Amino acid sequence: MKKSFSLNDQVALGVDVGGTHISAALVNRQGKITHRAYTLSAGAKGRTVVVHRIKKIIRQVLKSSKRDPGQIMGIGLGAPGSFDFENGVAVSPTPNIPRWRGVPLKKILEKTFSLPAWVDNDVNLAALGEKYFGAGKKVRSLICFTLGTGFGGGVVINGRVHRGFFSAAGEVGHMVVKGNPLKCKCGNHGCVETIVGAAGIVRRAVAAIKGDKKNLIMRMAKGNPEKITSKIVFDAARKGDRIAKKIVRDTAWHLGATISQAINVVDPELVVIGGAIAQAGEILLRPIRKTVWSHIYFPERKTPIVPARLGENAGIYGAAALVFQQNGFL
Repeated sequence: MKKSFSLNDQVALGVDVGGTHISAALVNRQGKITHRAYTLSAGAKGRTVVVHRIKKIIRQVLKSSKRDPGQIMGIGLGAPGSFDFENGVAVSPTPNIPRWRGVPLKKILEKTFSLPAWVDNDVNLAALGEKYFGAGKKVRSLICFTLGTGFGGGVVINGRVHRGFFSAAGEVGHMVVKGNPLKCKCGNHGCVETIVGAAGIVRRAVAAIKGDKKNLIMRMAKGNPEKITSKIVFDAARKGDRIAKKIVRDTAWHLGATISQAINVVDPELVVIGGAIAQAGEILLRPIRKTVWSHIYFPERKTPIVPARLGENAGIYGAAALVFQQNGFL
């Protein structure tokens, strides 16, 4: 006889795939995370290894939870790149996982675990997570920007992810900045991501200090320019270092100018900013707001710009939210 379960017993299994780590957990409809598991993604070893590790970590969560399959509404998974959402197939390459294009993740997960599965871009799901479990609970539309190694965006309109015709909506990091000659990992030249991403911040810092060991950035890096990180740059700016403060101002200006254009197109109720670099806090967010509010159409409306609330859990929450939504509960 088939068991029946109340809605309170049912959960979603959320998976967040990155270039370095994969995390998975069960999430209930109230947003409680349980039975979390992590593993290295070994993205450089290619898609076969990554897919194997995805399956392995899902098995870990299912085994440790001892849940009846009937209690699990499905699997949601967020990963780098764009996806054919209906079929759950990767349609764009990603520099962190070689030969990623064409991987039929939805089909693989459903066949392996006999559970319905949905797959989407990781930033899209971070935006969806913030909408339902984080900073965007009280709004219907938002743009979530993630600042870290790269610069990505996810758009939620009326509570649903806006993916675009080619599943490429929100790729703000690849808006081109005039006069920027740098080549991006995407193959194009001039992408704003090359300026505001972690590597761009470090590159500008190294060039600005020119090996000056008396500079605070160099002293914080123990005299080794290879140890300079974006965090060191922001910490040095807080302590008043002139070069670091200029780098932060320039970073905030480029971010603000880009974000303002996205606001002009989408007109969201809220902008949420997350990711590793966003952890710098108000030293970055304050000048971003100033630039955005001076560039957007109808500047008097001052679209709220707030930090993300979910941190490293945003992907798992978003993947779970996708499952709940596809089952008609969000």
